[in-house]
Parts: sequence; C-alpha cells; structure tokens
Amino acid sequence: MEAIIIDADNLQQELATATDKFVDLLGKAPDNYFNSTPFEGSWTPGQVGEHVLLFLSGIESVLQLPGSDVARPIDQYRSLLKDIFLNFEKRYAAPQNVKPSGGPFDKGQLIGSIKDKAANIEKDIKEKDLSRICTGAPFPTIGEMTGLEWVYFGIYHLARHTYQLENMQPYYIK
Repeated sequence: MEAIIIDADNLQQELATATDKFVDLLGKAPDNYFNSTPFEGSWTPGQVGEHVLLFLSGIESVLQLPGSDVARPIDQYRSLLKDIFLNFEKRYAAPQNVKPSGGPFDKGQLIGSIKDKAANIEKDIKEKDLSRICTGAPFPTIGEMTGLEWVYFGIYHLARHTYQLENMQPYYIK
C-alpha cells in the first residue's frame, strides 16, 4: 500500500475556499428572501445554511473521536464521496440529524457560526492525525472513514450546497 502524505496547508485552503464560496452566496440572499422558499420542494437559503452548519458541526465532532490505524488507503473513499456529492443530477434526503428546522434564521449569526465551525475544522487539519479512522461514527452507506475522508466530505458537501444556492439566485432577481 502506497503511503499518502497529507498536505495540511493545501487541505486547509481547499476547505477555506469551499467555505468562502458558500458563505459569499449565502450572504447574497436578500434579507426578505432568506427565510422564504424560492420554489416548490426547496429549502430556504436559511435552511441550507443551517444544514451546512449542522454537518460541519458533525465533522468537527467526528474529528475529536478516538482514532484507529487503517489497513487501506487513507483516501480510499475520496473519489466515491466526490462522485456522490458533486453529482448534481441526483437529490438526496438529509439524514434526520442534519435536517434544518423551519427557521426563521438570522443571516449574520448563521454565517458567523458557519465560519467558526469551518475555522475549527481547519485547525483540526493541522493538529489531528487525519490518516486514522474516526471510530464510532460510521458514514451512511460507507462505514467508518478517516479524518481525511471526513474533511473531503465537508469540501464536496459545501460545493453541493453552493450549487444549490446558485440555483436559487434567479428566483431572487425579480
């Protein structure tokens, strides 16, 4: 098995870039539409933001779990996660623990909380051994993942919801 070296600086930058793109779009949602559903079957921008906050909180928690050695490539599920979350043709139901409430949401407070969670994960990228399996929190349909895979899940999931916000924008331009 070939050893994979984690470039923490690059990984931090990827997460920061994904977070910045998401937060920028979330911030552009007009206040009078932030808690309004733009079209049938959609979440509000505020609900998308709360969902992102919830899954980032989950990643932060998982990275604190005890780790165990891995007998497989530490990024084995990276491409699978990318295929799942960057396939914008498919829709998925959010697991109950990351389903947003009905709101209403305060845009500034929500954006600040998302930035804080992402900053905590960026700190963990530098301080934690992401090559270890995060035991005790299996990912649905995949199983236990390494810290590195959890961070990539966050990056790809942020990109998915950035795309979701991009698709809402035409409904705000009247």
